[in-house]
Amino acid sequence: MPWAMYVGSGSQYRGASARLTSNNGADEFGGADVQDVTALVDVAADIPMADTSNIALVGWSRGAMQSYLAARELDNVQAIVGIAGVADLEKELNWRLMMEKVCRGRIPDYDNSKSAALAARSVINWLDELPDAPVLLLHGSEDKRVNPEQSRLLAAALDNVGHKNKLVIYEGDNHGLVKNRQTMQQEVIAWLDEYMK
Repeated sequence: MPWAMYVGSGSQYRGASARLTSNNGADEFGGADVQDVTALVDVAADIPMADTSNIALVGWSRGAMQSYLAARELDNVQAIVGIAGVADLEKELNWRLMMEKVCRGRIPDYDNSKSAALAARSVINWLDELPDAPVLLLHGSEDKRVNPEQSRLLAAALDNVGHKNKLVIYEGDNHGLVKNRQTMQQEVIAWLDEYMK
């Protein structure tokens, strides 16, 4: 198998550097800030070794949600990797009540548009809008931040619509997959090697 090299890029969440700069916007937890992810394709176009016709989206936790949202807007997405991600925000809020505070603080007009805002950020509601890119789902069975049922739920829903996916649950591991970090990295690289052109 030929050796592959991947060019990676990522965006900072809006408002995260407010202490250092005053013009970096406000985090909308999967709202307008998704444009920062999609804009990375234009940034990558200026990198000589980057092939923007061959994109993979890899996101961890909230980054998985951002990846699913960005996938709807980008052309040439060949693979998606969601690590410890949320597929259904409403169900996740029922499991982890403290996330309500996060959503209320970051999602614009949350109290007046809660159901619509949560649905819009939940890939489980718009699987038909995902590109036909295989999805790798990785999760720790003892994740206390994002219920591992989120990845199981998404894998089952993808199976139901015939969307290629693979689910890996690391038994006894947490949100950071600290016990299986190297194995997880190898799993991601193998997925990219298989599905990137």
